[in-house]
Amino acid sequence: MIDAPEEILRRAQAFLNNAEVRNLHAQAHARAILRNVARPSDDWPRFRSDLDERLHHAAHYLLWAALHLLEAGRSHPDVGPLLLVASEALEFLCADPRQSTPVRLEQAVTAGFGYYLAGHYARSYVLLKEAIPQDTPLPPPIALFMSVLRKQFGVARRITVANFSLDTLSDEIIAQALSEGRLSEDEAYERILLASATQAVSNYLEYPKTGSRTLLDAAISILDDAILIAKEQRYVDWWWWLFCLRYGFAQKCQFPGTNRTARRVSGTRPVSNRHFCAKPCATSSENWETRALGPNSGRCRAERTGPSSRSTSAPACETSPRSSSFGHPSLTRCPPLLPPTGVTFA
Repeated sequence: MIDAPEEILRRAQAFLNNAEVRNLHAQAHARAILRNVARPSDDWPRFRSDLDERLHHAAHYLLWAALHLLEAGRSHPDVGPLLLVASEALEFLCADPRQSTPVRLEQAVTAGFGYYLAGHYARSYVLLKEAIPQDTPLPPPIALFMSVLRKQFGVARRITVANFSLDTLSDEIIAQALSEGRLSEDEAYERILLASATQAVSNYLEYPKTGSRTLLDAAISILDDAILIAKEQRYVDWWWWLFCLRYGFAQKCQFPGTNRTARRVSGTRPVSNRHFCAKPCATSSENWETRALGPNSGRCRAERTGPSSRSTSAPACETSPRSSSFGHPSLTRCPPLLPPTGVTFA
């Protein structure tokens, strides 16, 4: 298991410089240019048949590494390149008209937040403006986060008021439904995280009116706890959205946007993606890094692709899509386990 940020950074930088990854990015860039000039697909060169899948896993591996590094308080020069390449990859993917609308929406929002965290504010603004017009219907969590990112505070206030009026987000209703078996554990956590994000945004919106630093500190503290829950319960989507929201709030109070979170979450186990895989795979070489580069990137079953000291008795991931907290079937992915040693790439 790799816990040291230095090792995570070293592996991520080596991943960026790997010829396979650079080739994936180059092919995706070339294909995007051909789409932009409306070149018929019959005239395209032969791109990799698994280009989209490998690019998808590469992007999420880099986001995973970036989140760990940001939580450890690493500087922007270390993390920025990872976020930039991951966001570009997702932008290439969300431009593909063959993808379903919900998947493209998720990719565009993730890329937009990635650009924002990387300091490319103009790219974030342009991408979100083009990919998600103002009148686009959005799932509740994304609508809340997008209203804050776009600084549409009137919209954000209306969303928080609407969420506060929902009985389904009250602690008592959640606890009762859970105890009576009418609510799954996943659904309960998703409601709790949405309620936490709503309260944090509400406090944040009150801060400019009163100037009370207590409100801003309370918003960040709520997000600290929500991030910890999302990470420990293995909801990678929520971990990402909440962290991005917290980063924006922290910029308001002029202290590092990650150090406080890093202290709160230090010592927790590595996150895997419960959101896309019903039960975590055993620690093996099957992860986002090897699925971007390895010969079996299309499989969901955890298998060894190189020598490792870890157990080979890895259970299979569920291959059927699970409903995400954003109300649509998400792409099925295995957990983003830490990069193994001795992996043989294709």
